[in-house]
Amino acid sequence: TGGIVSLSGGGQLSGTGKFDVSGSTTVGTEGWVLGGDFVKSSGTLTISQTDLKLEGHSTLTSDEALSFVNLNLNFNTLTLGSSTSDLTVENAITIAQNTEGISTGDADLILNQYQKILGEGSITSTGGIIYLQEGGELSGTGKFDVSGSIWTLGDNFTKTSGILTMLQTTLKLADNSTLTSDEALNFVNLNLNNFTLTLGSETSDLTVENPITIDSSGEGILTGEADLILLSSLNMSQGLLGSTGGTWVLIKDFLKSGGTLTISQTDLELKDSIKLTSDQALSFVFVTLNLNNFTLTLGSSTSDLTVQNAITIDASTEGISTGEADLILLSALTMSNGLLESTGGAIKLAHDQTSKFSENAFMMLDETLLTSDNGIGIAFIEIDGEPDLSMTDSSQVSYITLSITSGTAGSISTAGGVDCLNNCTGFIETGAYGFNTHGLYRKVTSANFMLSESSGERKTATLAVKLLSRPLNDVQVILSSSDLSEATLNNYLLTFTPSTWNRVQEVTITGEDDDVSDYDVRVRILGYTDSIDTNYASTSAIKTHAFKYTFTNINDDLQKGVSPIVQIGADQKVNEKTRVILDGSASYDPDPTGRIVAFKWEYIGQRTDVTLTRESESIAYFTGPDISETTVMSFGLEVIDDDKTASYGSTSITIEPVKEISAVVSGGIEPKYPEDITLDNEETASDGSKNLQLISGTSTFLTTLGVAMNLDGTASSSLKTEDNSSGEQITSTTKVNLPLGIDLNMNKDASLSISKELDGNVFLTTNISSDGAVTVGVSTNGIGPNLKAPKGSEVTIATDGTSSISMPASTDSTSGITTQVVSTLSPDGSTQIEMSYSGGSGRTANADGSSGSKSTLSTDSGLSVAIDTSSGVTASMAVTEGTLGTLAASLGSDGISSTSFDAGTSKTTFSSSISMNLQ
Repeated sequence: TGGIVSLSGGGQLSGTGKFDVSGSTTVGTEGWVLGGDFVKSSGTLTISQTDLKLEGHSTLTSDEALSFVNLNLNFNTLTLGSSTSDLTVENAITIAQNTEGISTGDADLILNQYQKILGEGSITSTGGIIYLQEGGELSGTGKFDVSGSIWTLGDNFTKTSGILTMLQTTLKLADNSTLTSDEALNFVNLNLNNFTLTLGSETSDLTVENPITIDSSGEGILTGEADLILLSSLNMSQGLLGSTGGTWVLIKDFLKSGGTLTISQTDLELKDSIKLTSDQALSFVFVTLNLNNFTLTLGSSTSDLTVQNAITIDASTEGISTGEADLILLSALTMSNGLLESTGGAIKLAHDQTSKFSENAFMMLDETLLTSDNGIGIAFIEIDGEPDLSMTDSSQVSYITLSITSGTAGSISTAGGVDCLNNCTGFIETGAYGFNTHGLYRKVTSANFMLSESSGERKTATLAVKLLSRPLNDVQVILSSSDLSEATLNNYLLTFTPSTWNRVQEVTITGEDDDVSDYDVRVRILGYTDSIDTNYASTSAIKTHAFKYTFTNINDDLQKGVSPIVQIGADQKVNEKTRVILDGSASYDPDPTGRIVAFKWEYIGQRTDVTLTRESESIAYFTGPDISETTVMSFGLEVIDDDKTASYGSTSITIEPVKEISAVVSGGIEPKYPEDITLDNEETASDGSKNLQLISGTSTFLTTLGVAMNLDGTASSSLKTEDNSSGEQITSTTKVNLPLGIDLNMNKDASLSISKELDGNVFLTTNISSDGAVTVGVSTNGIGPNLKAPKGSEVTIATDGTSSISMPASTDSTSGITTQVVSTLSPDGSTQIEMSYSGGSGRTANADGSSGSKSTLSTDSGLSVAIDTSSGVTASMAVTEGTLGTLAASLGSDGISSTSFDAGTSKTTFSSSISMNLQ
């Protein structure tokens, strides 16, 4: 009942023997002192209020549990000899020396006080339970090995150093506990047991191999800034799961049907394809999502996922399947492979950022809203190449701007009632041709739809084709040539599948050679679709999505003289809804006696809102269409000389969407300029007037366009050019003065387009090109004069539409005669051109140039006459559209006036060296 019981050599208790050391504690005594192994196989061992002290390394084996008040290892190791030798110690144990330790084997060890494993001490187990009722700590070079065991934790445990071994270990909580470690923790099982586990530092990463269930209100895991790696599923119906940093690494599904989930500043990494399901909307919020070649599925309509950083999907096995949940991306998405699919909810892309789809990216959105993350700013989508992108089943679009990279033809297939809610740009203009549209994208690359019998640039053309929507079944595009002796195809049948509908296929069209002088032959290339899919099906009577292109195969077996030379003005960049001038008047026939007998302008494209006026004249025009995105249009010009030899040329017109400068006063002029540029200067004076400036060009040739908006609502403009191509700067300024009611457009290339609609279907236009040249026209129902003037001219348009053009004076270097030309175009279409002569030294035999004289040329209204005042004055007009001949008149800068009529087979000319008035 007290004192010391010392078994220096150990001992054994068996049979019905009794060993009672009750009351033998170290308070004044040393209790039970054991110096060797002790085995109890039967009998009665009484150790109430007993201490155990070791005098040597000892093994304690018992057929029943053991309990001591204190355990003094005394620099020795205590080994528990069997699975029934469970040991409980009520007071704290000091385990600090390299020879001190407890080896439990398969027995349980229950330590009722806070346990320190210091220095080189150790606790090791290969089975059973290690229960730290008040927690503990591991430091120094101590060892704590709970492999194959159940580690039960009743309070906080901290590891700052030492060796913690947890092979095949289960962690079980006996109370809310914080586990802090300087290295990662790994458990086979985690038994929360109605309590909450908190990870105490960012280094306390936790891996759990088997499924976790959180199904009690008191249960939970708070990871803080540590990583959470779950190798199996997690099911949460109550309790708490939270993170404020680190990374969640998931291999199996995550299901939350109740409880509270809080995530902030945390990354998500997949180690396998998984499903995230939550009953708590907007609960999944991660900083970074690393798909790691796997697919993430959102399991319900409330399983919304928010990702803050940019996402890259670039492997075929990667993807996000949102189901009916929302996917909210706060940074750009880049997809070159993999999938993005949704059957409801919303895909919200980062506003003011560009998400890119390219190569083998696959997107399928059914009954889905595609919008920006905040529903106010614009999210940009760029398609590079031909990724497989589709929207179906009443999906909607809002606050999205769609674009394609240069030289590509990607699109988003829309079908089944897809609609735009608000601010959708590019879905029509970039190849989709409207929502829910089925058909063919086609692009022809050719030399102005010309083929040639001989080798060279015109020998072949290419036709690129793809579908505009994903079909339900394979679709065939059936092609043919109307004359195989003139044009053949390398492929007459193209097949598109539901997975290749968006991939362009190219057909080569080849001009066939023959030995026949058969002139130039026109050939039609025809095509249509056929499929089981009703959107692409054809019948014998109706060919669905049929198209036709007409090519001309240029004959190489006949040449009559030298071909005419086609000269067209430079490519233009003009504003939408402006009058665009197509000028081929500089074309000519190089044959000594040759002449141009016919012009034919043609729009090369598929738009139906382009109408050419005067397409059979050297100068034609059209009104730019109303667009929402920059559009490039091509026009071809065929020129035929008197040998019936044709030449061809083309020009490109870029049409730009515009924005408007507000007028100085109500009803005043409101200049327009392209919406994708910023004016080089926009200045409002103190009196309210405005000055605008747009600069274009290079250091070799620079154009500066200025517009002054006056207080009375009128405006004036000047276009200054600086030509440095010769090494010496040559400048000129062209001016125009404008009344109220004028439509004024500042074009991207710094040219100026002016128009005014007058009474009686009369249309007045003035164009100043970026090189300063002026074209003024008045037309009634497409009939009227066109007048060209050189750079440096000044145009004044009166309120009634009368245009006065004053040219800068010029002096002939040979004769010394100075000429001044003033032209007037009236709203009724009549013209009056006056050329004044001065100076010189006897420019003619009958007139003294020094005294000054005038010659005039006038035209009546109702005539389509072309007038050029760039070098002298010339006017020409086709009589009965050229069937009778061409009437021409000129006032030369040398003082000679002339008229002529060319009937085709003969030409009659009258000229005079005195002042003339020609009408």
